[in-house]
Amino acid sequence: MGMTLPQFLVETAHRFMIDEGDKLVAYADPLSARARTGVGPGDPWTIGIGHTGPEVHEGLIWTQEEVMAAFQRDLMRYVDAARMSLRPGVYPGLSDARKFVIINISYNMGVGPDGWGGFVQTKALLAEAVDASHDPAKAHELYGQVADHLAASTWISQTGNRARRCIAMMRSSNWCSPTGNGSDVL
Repeated sequence: MGMTLPQFLVETAHRFMIDEGDKLVAYADPLSARARTGVGPGDPWTIGIGHTGPEVHEGLIWTQEEVMAAFQRDLMRYVDAARMSLRPGVYPGLSDARKFVIINISYNMGVGPDGWGGFVQTKALLAEAVDASHDPAKAHELYGQVADHLAASTWISQTGNRARRCIAMMRSSNWCSPTGNGSDVL
């Protein structure tokens, strides 16, 4: 049996605080010119637990209460976006760990075509895997292919162990250590 929604959200929040950090001062996107060279634009600026938006800019400082309020709004938005990004019936057919993977990718990369929305083949394989749940061997093979697709993407080079943990959870259907590289479940 899976977690209750409140348990799932607590686990997700805990993992995102590790993955994203919890920063009270806005910082330049790690892939921006500013972060790489120290000069140029830093867009998108980020604050709190991975929060971006038009209100976030260089020099912005938040309280911990502002961070948590934004995170709660963001998290629920990305849980809904992850669910809506998949064909009806797919999201509820996933284990909690696999649901987390989809939410994590969506939260980290966004849901547009440059983010999770661009993983078209991966999402199709994910739907096939859920459809094959009556045949555990076939479903396992398909989830392995989903994990392989994730491992072949540029996302892994941008996020390192965060991506490796998600790939391991997609492959195994089990939660791994929130701070390791996923090898504890493989």
